[in-house]
Amino acid sequence: MRYLLCGAAAAALLAGPAAAQAPASGEQAVVSEVVVTARRKEEKVQDVPAAVTGISAEQMKDLGGLKDIKDLSYILPGLSFVDTGNINAENNIRGAGAGTARTAGVDSPIAVLRDGASITGGVIGGRTFTRLDLFDVERVEVTRGPQGALYGVNAVGGVMQAISQRPKSEFGGSLGAVYSPEIERRQIDAILNVPVPAANLGLRLGVQDVQREDGFFRNVYTGKAGDLEEFRAVRLAAEWNPLDTLRMFMVVDQSDELSTSNQVKSVNANNDKSLAATAFGPPDIDGPYAYAANTTNDVNRNVSSFNTQVEWDTPIGKLTSVTLLRKRTTLFSQENDQSAPGYASPPFPAATCATRLCSTLFADETELASQELRLAGDFGDAVTWMLGANLSGKQSDFFTILDGRTTSAANLAPSPTANIASVSKEEELQKGVFGVLSWQATDALTFDGAVRYNNAEKKNDAYTVARQLGTLSCVANYVDPLRVFATNPACVRSRALINDTFENVAPSVSVKYEIADNFRVFGSAAVGYRAGGFNGNSVLDPKIAASYQPEKNVAFEAGAKFELAGAFFTVTAFQNNFNDLLVTVDSIGPDAVSRNYRFNAGEAKTKGVDFEVFGGHRFGPGLGGISYNGAINYLTGEIDSGPYKGQKVEGSPEWTYTAALTYRRPLVKDWRVVTSVSYRGQRGGYTNTTKINNLVKLADFDIVNASVGLDNGRWRMALEARNLFDKTYVTLRDPTRDVYGDPREIRLSLSYAFGSEAR
Repeated sequence: MRYLLCGAAAAALLAGPAAAQAPASGEQAVVSEVVVTARRKEEKVQDVPAAVTGISAEQMKDLGGLKDIKDLSYILPGLSFVDTGNINAENNIRGAGAGTARTAGVDSPIAVLRDGASITGGVIGGRTFTRLDLFDVERVEVTRGPQGALYGVNAVGGVMQAISQRPKSEFGGSLGAVYSPEIERRQIDAILNVPVPAANLGLRLGVQDVQREDGFFRNVYTGKAGDLEEFRAVRLAAEWNPLDTLRMFMVVDQSDELSTSNQVKSVNANNDKSLAATAFGPPDIDGPYAYAANTTNDVNRNVSSFNTQVEWDTPIGKLTSVTLLRKRTTLFSQENDQSAPGYASPPFPAATCATRLCSTLFADETELASQELRLAGDFGDAVTWMLGANLSGKQSDFFTILDGRTTSAANLAPSPTANIASVSKEEELQKGVFGVLSWQATDALTFDGAVRYNNAEKKNDAYTVARQLGTLSCVANYVDPLRVFATNPACVRSRALINDTFENVAPSVSVKYEIADNFRVFGSAAVGYRAGGFNGNSVLDPKIAASYQPEKNVAFEAGAKFELAGAFFTVTAFQNNFNDLLVTVDSIGPDAVSRNYRFNAGEAKTKGVDFEVFGGHRFGPGLGGISYNGAINYLTGEIDSGPYKGQKVEGSPEWTYTAALTYRRPLVKDWRVVTSVSYRGQRGGYTNTTKINNLVKLADFDIVNASVGLDNGRWRMALEARNLFDKTYVTLRDPTRDVYGDPREIRLSLSYAFGSEAR
């Protein structure tokens, strides 16, 4: 196996020097034509006056495929990944977002769309793509910078969109298997594409099944692996063209997922030197990939989704309808004491569980429904326009159950009144209207403008249920708190009904000038925002405000896009001005229980530079060719007002580096060797998950993935390595913990495709 790994790395790296050789006779430089929908219409990435990145399904396959959102973040430029090791992981673009706990329980700062509809929402597990959303996609796009005028709420830092594969006009299918021997992970993917020409109908069925029976993280108390996984997904896509002017596309899918929580990847660490010794436990004696726990750390998530798009070419323009129905349920259990009998436990108050059975259960059920209509047309050759309206609703039921807790260091027996179930039931209705106008003033000069008005009505019902209230036993209601009003209303305490309406107007303007056919410059100003919301736990602590206001980002960007030596370059400089910056802090309530809550901390600025390149090169006959992309992104920021004035904006690396290269070369007959290597690195910056302190630095790391394989368009065999050099790296730090990334994973893959799925 070691020799195979060395061969994969050598083959991948040998492609680099070849790209630098002087062109010989017959060689060609190639700039790929990447099509994106960053402005709700298909256009070449070269024509968009913004920093946009698109990655296709073919590129993903060449780089080993996408297992999850982490794999995606390692190959997409300008996309920072806050890897908590669980489903609450999220992305950060240009300082918008700074980690799940800085803004826990609020809307995502990045608009996350699938097939044109927003899919974010809920307290846990709804801040970025699920694994279902990245299965059988045509491409994934990222637009950096606020996009509130086009996409509405949540587009503070940018937009991520996954676009599903559509049925193809030719019958075909594929079957693929991936096996990771060290962790006994097996993945099966199956695709069947069925055209029905007589009905102008196409069908596409996809199935994915994943089983993992071993892992990298060992529970030294039970002797078993702690990072097992199961995943099953099925997807049906249908496209129907009943008329030349009418097209319908529908995706229905469902997934069940079992994974682990971030406690598996935590060790005791003193990352915040300002903390007293009692705030953290003894150094972990087992190492970063071993832990002791006698309760479970499981995550179980189920997602079902229905998405449809209808396009109708009318006499006055193209009418587009996008509809989404989506339901997500999540159960998330977590051991709070991170220990077991016979193992050292941190002193109070870091661990409030003398019984060593201290755990928390999080449960979330979120339903999303949205409808958008837009009409696009033109006034002659110089002016295009778009008018649209959207209506979306969200209902989210969330509760936590704290079990086995104590109230003080002196009271070592679990207190029935300290074992609390906290419930938050939230309803939201979003209404928005928007308009877009584009004017090509001359052959070289184009002006674009857009504006959106959004109205968000939110309601929240927050209450708690204790295990015991005086002499009243509420155990049955405590473990089923959503039904407490039907079973025993007397067990409800500290209830608060909160409602509010939040309004936003988000304009954007941009200008693009084409200096030459292969050189364009652009500038833009835009607004992004996310709606305000509520602190449901304010019902238990009078110091916590019941609601918080929307966060807004007014951003300015200038850049250039140009082609040179067979490559396409994008260079941008930007500044983000955040108003009512949302942060999360902790408060000790009158019942001696620590709770986090959200509030608007003031104003902040982030600024930076993005540099990105992609391209390709074909060598002489029989020598094949390469495709590549790379980026360097710099970001810094500071809070300008409020209680944290003068401190750095946390949650994003100062420098990030990404690069990917694929080399293809003919071998014998129709076979070719396909070799790829990708790299992700980060430097500097600060992390935050529990308080703003600027003392906990993000870890620097460099991760290399590589693969080498044989491909003839139908058969594909490959040897792949994630974290090729087996580097130990920290993905997230807070004042008392480190969260570690995965060690090296070796994958063996084999697939067969025919008809429409053959490459």
